[in-house]
Amino acid sequence: QATPSMLEMPKKQAVALAATAFTVHFISDTVMRGPVGVLINRYGVRSMMMLGAALSLISMILLAFTHTPALLLFVAVLHGIGFSVMWPGVMNLTADASLR
Repeated sequence: QATPSMLEMPKKQAVALAATAFTVHFISDTVMRGPVGVLINRYGVRSMMMLGAALSLISMILLAFTHTPALLLFVAVLHGIGFSVMWPGVMNLTADASLR
């Protein structure tokens, strides 16, 4: 939640920063989906999904210690990269299950 006390800035700037963090997350998620598809083909869907989930978990832990705008944006990018594995991974698992 973007509150002035957490980010030590006026509420209007805190809300703008939170919106920027969401945008950065979605951009990094979208940009990384293609490369992640290649990595899934090379290393396997399950191992890449575990790596993505671990990266997302690490970013959520870091979020608890975020008190600067730069770190918030870094965590948003990290979470976007970790989360980018989920959609191609689930589609691969669904396709594999439908072949059985």
